[in-house]
Amino acid sequence: MSALNTSAPRIFGGANVKTVQLAMGHTTPTVTLNTYVGYWPDAVDQTRTLVDSALGCTDVVPAGT
Repeated sequence: MSALNTSAPRIFGGANVKTVQLAMGHTTPTVTLNTYVGYWPDAVDQTRTLVDSALGCTDVVPAGT
C-alpha cells in the first residue's frame, strides 16, 4: 500500500495533521494538506452548509450572484 493510501485514512479518522506531517516526512502541515486535499471533494459544500446554518441563511441565492 502506498503512503498516499495509508495516510489519507489517518487524516480522515481524525488524526492530527501535524502528526501525519511528521510521520510522512513532509516539510510543513500545509504540504500534507495539499497532498490529500483531493480526498475531500465535498468539503466546500459541507463548509458552506455549516456556515449558512450558523448564520441562519436559507437556500435562496440572490439574483445576480
